[in-house]
Amino acid sequence: RVYRPVDKDPASISAGFVTALALDASGKLWVGTAERGVNLYDPGTDQFTRYMREPGKSTLSSEGVTAILRDRKDRMWFAMSGGGLNRFDAATGAFTSYLTKPLDAAITALDSDASGNLWLGTASEGVIRFNPDGSTSSIRPTPGDDRGLGGSPITAILVSPGGKVWIGTDGEGVLALDPASGKLTPYRAVADDPSTLTDGHITSLFEDRNKNLWVGTTNGLNRLDPAGHIVQYLHDRNDPTSLSFNGVEAVYQDRGGVMWIGGLTVGVCKFDEFRLKFGQHHTGNLATSFFEDADGTLWVGTYNDGLHKYERAAQRE
Repeated sequence: RVYRPVDKDPASISAGFVTALALDASGKLWVGTAERGVNLYDPGTDQFTRYMREPGKSTLSSEGVTAILRDRKDRMWFAMSGGGLNRFDAATGAFTSYLTKPLDAAITALDSDASGNLWLGTASEGVIRFNPDGSTSSIRPTPGDDRGLGGSPITAILVSPGGKVWIGTDGEGVLALDPASGKLTPYRAVADDPSTLTDGHITSLFEDRNKNLWVGTTNGLNRLDPAGHIVQYLHDRNDPTSLSFNGVEAVYQDRGGVMWIGGLTVGVCKFDEFRLKFGQHHTGNLATSFFEDADGTLWVGTYNDGLHKYERAAQRE
């Protein structure tokens, strides 16, 4: 099943370019879009409620959603490409905007830690640690300084269960932050060195159930094991079991342990961790985000082709 925007149908999804997916406490699916706000999908009615920016009202602070997060208090947070962090109040149906500096920056990535802090990646202001019930602190960009954050925009952020904060950048690889000491450990791309990342332009970060960190880039996929060793995966046109494409946009693991990789050209491929082989699962479009709901349905957000619902029990889309 595919959900696409329908003219003059306000209960359809607002846009075809889906950027983020997250489930709320009631089992409804939030669907973020690149330029037409956010949608709340109700599986009971099979309809969407659209939330857009409306000046003068308690709505979104801008139209582009880059990330959605449900925190430990079941609050829903929305990172905005036009600047700001937004929180949804289910009781009132209103949004609260956080736009005080440095939160007014374009926010590109979002995650939370065990203490309730939100970790935000930004395009220009580095990394922000924001406690909704307390203080805000930042790790500022350090252009030209390899020992710091560097000067590249932040593209992905992931807080591991152990508390380490993984930071993906647009050009300078991945940085591992120890929040207690503030120490940053870089993982870079070095040409012709298979023990390093395939590329320094990071698109996605995901930690699997075996504590491997999967790093998607604009040129290849990487698996970083807990000991710090990197395995590279690149497309080989002569090997049908290799990565189906090099431009990786999203990485996700379902409850069955299958790794789903979204990217350019064929849309989606799956990774078999036992055979260490890739297999294609075609959506025909760029896959940008994944989410598995409680009944095992896999939702796939795409670039300009709406929201795909894949019911694996029936093996149908």
